[in-house]
Amino acid sequence: MRQPRLKDLYLHNALFDIPRLYRRFGVLLEQNVHDTMIASRVARAGEWEKKKFKVIQNAHGLDECLQRELGIEIPKDRKLKWSGALQEASLSFRVSPANSKN
Repeated sequence: MRQPRLKDLYLHNALFDIPRLYRRFGVLLEQNVHDTMIASRVARAGEWEKKKFKVIQNAHGLDECLQRELGIEIPKDRKLKWSGALQEASLSFRVSPANSKN
């Protein structure tokens, strides 16, 4: 299979996604891949927050990173299950600029 020509590709938790994309679809992403989870962990290393009378490290999940860095909140009814075929509503939510608070 011919590899796609990509410029920069941003994935959240690419360490999880890249092997699965290769095994499932034969697509090997090996250049210009930026992992936003690793970037969050590096940029926010040593930062702590108070939650319910406990001091814990900042979370680095996609929801938390989008809220903290960009002010984007994913509504609870839009949290997606990626185990099956991609639904049209899910696809339109992912690419819609209306989901940004900016």
